[in-house]
Amino acid sequence: MHGRQPSPRFWTSVSSLLLTRVLGVQSSRFIGIRQWCYNGKAYFRNSTPMSLTPNEGRRRIQESGSTWDASAKVGRNTWKGKSIRGGVQLLGKRGVQANLNFYARRLQECVQAKSLAEGKKVHDHMRSAQFEPDIYLNNMLISMYSKCGSIEDANNVFQSMEDKDVVSWNAMISGYALHGRGQEAVDLFYQMQREGLKPNQNSFISILSACQTPIVLEFGEQIHSHITKAGYESDVNVSTALINMYCKCGSLELARKVFNEMRERNVVSWTAMISGYVQHGDSKEAFVLFQKLIRSGTQPNKVSFASILGACTNPNDLEQGLKLHAYIKQAGLEQEVLVGNALISMYARCGSLANARQVFDNLRSPNRVSWNAMIAGYGEGFMEEAFRLFRDMQQKGFQPDRFTYASLLAICADRADLNRGKELHSQIVRTAWEADVTVATALISMYAKCGSLEEARKVFNQMPEKNAVSWNAFIACCCRHGSEKEAFQVFKQMRRDDVIPDHVTFITLLNSCTSPEDFERGRYIHGKIDQWGMLSNNLVANALISMYGRCGKLADAREVFYRIRRRDLGSWNAMIAAYVQHGANGSAFDLFIKYKSEGGKGDKYTFINVLRAIANLEDLDAGRKIHGLVEKAGLEKDIRILTTLIKMYSKCGSLRDAYSVFKNVQEKDVVCWNAMLAAYNHSDHGQDALKLFQQMRLEGVNPDSATYTSVLNACARLGAIEHGKKFHTQLKEAAMETDTRVSNALIEMYSRCGCLSSANEVFEKMSRRNTNSWNALIAGYCQNGQGNVALEYYEHMLRARISPNKATFTSILSSYAQLGEEEQAFDFLESIKEEWNMEPSEQHYACMVAALGRASLLKEAEEFIEEISSESDALMWESLLVACRIHHNVGLAETAVEHLLDVKAQSSPAVCEQLMNIYAAAGRWEDVSVIKATMREAGLLAPKSCTIEVNSEFHTFMTNHFSPQIGVEDKIEELVWKMMDKGFLLDPHYAPNDSREKERLFSHCPELLAVAYGLEHTPPGVLVRCVTDSPVTDPSHRMLKFISKAYNRGIFVRDPNCFHNFKDGICSCGDYW
Repeated sequence: MHGRQPSPRFWTSVSSLLLTRVLGVQSSRFIGIRQWCYNGKAYFRNSTPMSLTPNEGRRRIQESGSTWDASAKVGRNTWKGKSIRGGVQLLGKRGVQANLNFYARRLQECVQAKSLAEGKKVHDHMRSAQFEPDIYLNNMLISMYSKCGSIEDANNVFQSMEDKDVVSWNAMISGYALHGRGQEAVDLFYQMQREGLKPNQNSFISILSACQTPIVLEFGEQIHSHITKAGYESDVNVSTALINMYCKCGSLELARKVFNEMRERNVVSWTAMISGYVQHGDSKEAFVLFQKLIRSGTQPNKVSFASILGACTNPNDLEQGLKLHAYIKQAGLEQEVLVGNALISMYARCGSLANARQVFDNLRSPNRVSWNAMIAGYGEGFMEEAFRLFRDMQQKGFQPDRFTYASLLAICADRADLNRGKELHSQIVRTAWEADVTVATALISMYAKCGSLEEARKVFNQMPEKNAVSWNAFIACCCRHGSEKEAFQVFKQMRRDDVIPDHVTFITLLNSCTSPEDFERGRYIHGKIDQWGMLSNNLVANALISMYGRCGKLADAREVFYRIRRRDLGSWNAMIAAYVQHGANGSAFDLFIKYKSEGGKGDKYTFINVLRAIANLEDLDAGRKIHGLVEKAGLEKDIRILTTLIKMYSKCGSLRDAYSVFKNVQEKDVVCWNAMLAAYNHSDHGQDALKLFQQMRLEGVNPDSATYTSVLNACARLGAIEHGKKFHTQLKEAAMETDTRVSNALIEMYSRCGCLSSANEVFEKMSRRNTNSWNALIAGYCQNGQGNVALEYYEHMLRARISPNKATFTSILSSYAQLGEEEQAFDFLESIKEEWNMEPSEQHYACMVAALGRASLLKEAEEFIEEISSESDALMWESLLVACRIHHNVGLAETAVEHLLDVKAQSSPAVCEQLMNIYAAAGRWEDVSVIKATMREAGLLAPKSCTIEVNSEFHTFMTNHFSPQIGVEDKIEELVWKMMDKGFLLDPHYAPNDSREKERLFSHCPELLAVAYGLEHTPPGVLVRCVTDSPVTDPSHRMLKFISKAYNRGIFVRDPNCFHNFKDGICSCGDYW
């Protein structure tokens, strides 16, 4: 190792940080005992430097000589108690001289063993022997008490000292830092200077070790400034401590700046910087820096290897991990327990449990940490093996510790295995580990994830000692179980108990604020964040941006974003996501462009958010460009990005691109299949969606609630009641029927297929109903011509204290219109703004126009539209156009069409069809011909189609495709003769009343062909059900009413505007559609 050696305190801080991340344990026990002497001070591993003159230093080291080395060796090999107790027992024996060096050796043994009890015995012996310790021994006492867990005793010794040197102050500052009491460390640092003592290198190293979180970054920068003024910046140990501090405080940029400016680096400096990258999840940069370490000629040590192994975090890093393992073998460090344990953890994270187990089995001297690492590795889906290893561990004489129990509890939590968790809890109680803060905290998390808030609360309330992590765990537990109010009460109690909240506390509370109703609570947390100066922590600031985004406060989110001094990738991601959540998709895309212009690369979350924005913008060209950037960033195999690309292409209207992405996904998960199913639904390819579902099942992928929601939506679109019933049966068998989202989809499917009794049955069986549940049923009754029932269920909804939304209001206004109650409709429209504090939408106004139109109040309807004077009033004019067709008002119809052309800039097939029907009814056949010719030139004269499901097979009929091959010619001839026989007459405005013309009508009305097929191929009495893609024409409507009565058959025809339930010659639409 080149240059001066790092201070022992620094070794402790670096290794603790490292192993806490890699193995989940503190590391001081793994660092070998060291002894240095320079600048008149002797340094011992895990001890405080002693103030000595050069001569005294040499003399005392020589006096201790072999005795010190021997005791150190014994301490290494028998830290569990025998040698320590033996050494302390020497205090009571005759002939044993209890001098300064003797006490020093005994205290050092206690530090090595972390034995507070034995350390207190040594101190008590000093007092009973009336031995007055000098500054050197007092400093050792401070260090012993600090490192053995009693900072209060350390402070008592410190306060009792009449004379203190800089080493005394450093020892106490280090002690406070070690115990996480940074504020006391800072206060002491400044008090030392007020009392005239100038900080030395070790003072700065000690105070920097107290800077552990982003909240103290600014203070750390101030200390850096003092170091520069004092001329210590060139000291390799001080610079290394600065790197460590900046990494812990979240500023890799400043850490790297210090590293780059170092004139001299040792292996610890390199390791600190590599460890910083690992801590922050930047594995790529960690690997690059490790290669530079190799090329620099500096030999990596065991801590370096343990650190870089932590950069291998997933199966994609396995190849890199294997290379590192080969390098470790070459360096002869494979049998180092620290390195071996890190290898076990690395292989477990990378999904190679066989390699992890091989390393474990090959360790000649595995320790408890080795067992813990292997147990934790098995947690990834191998619960039984983990518990088998746990039993083997105890049989081999290794007693479980807090980390063993914490790992096993985490496994139970991940598997939501409450029974196994409770069994483990019983063993924890028997072995007296329940009072341990780490174990108790793990118990809280286990019970939280296993769904038992009550048990978690019980453990929390019985804890004799709680730290910030414990409080955070229970706060998170409350939030997880929907008890946000209790979480806030716990937070307030945490403050009353003088426990300082950390960034995790605030992030947990912020994440519980998920909707606009939580805004006030979120703003309260923001105030506390400002009070504690936590906004400098980017993790907190980013969570704050996300909270404001979820709560609909975009301006507040933007304000926080621009207050961040050094924005990281998470800051940009949070702000882009907030824009998308708020519907500001253009701003989200612009911010992404700005981020790229500043050199940002982005990660998968960046691309996922910007792809969502592009999907909402329906900008296919931009989407394809972002797809290119995804491939350039090497993220083209990420399943979440691929799934988002499928959704983006679907929303941008390119089903071909969506399927191309889907087809190239190598390992499709259920979310990916769901995305493609949704894409087919979005593009109205319901039959393809059902075929894809079958393919999914054949490939062994189990559907989830989202899958069934998609296929049920496809059935609803297709009117595929037979398929829908089969899926309903599957849901019952899979015990998924109770899922609220699935139940809502079932209600909608049955309603859109005209089966209101089945929809109602699903609704009544629901244990929990939300607004969408009520909306689905109310809309179903309204669409099927039962507006009076829809209004009754609306009253039930209000009595159930379920708040309606805009979709509810649309159904209620439509119901009033259907019932001819225009005055009640107008009153209800007014109540939307006055009672519910919402602005009526264009669809609500269109419903009001429909209500006036049904009441033959066409002039009033026109005046109503002009009074509203909305910029986007197309729906209202379309609604008026329907009324004009029903009431044969050609002049007003032409006015409506003119307005629609102004709004839409081009005519739509539906509008042209309506106007043609109006002209035909008025006998204006020349105008009909002109419109047809115009539509043909504009490519708007597309063939109409209608689909019917018979015996779970789909049959589609199209206009002008009447031929013997369709299998209904006999039925059509039969229908025509029955019409003639019964004296059925068409409206002469539309067609002559001869048999040839009636046959010709069938070829122009695909719904008639579908109904004819249904009558031919279904048993008598069965409802004939079909779905057409264009509004039913007047002649077709009249013929369907006749057929339903003549054949005594129920007929259900759904067109884009209306659900037609024909029975006994009457239609549920009341002849208004």
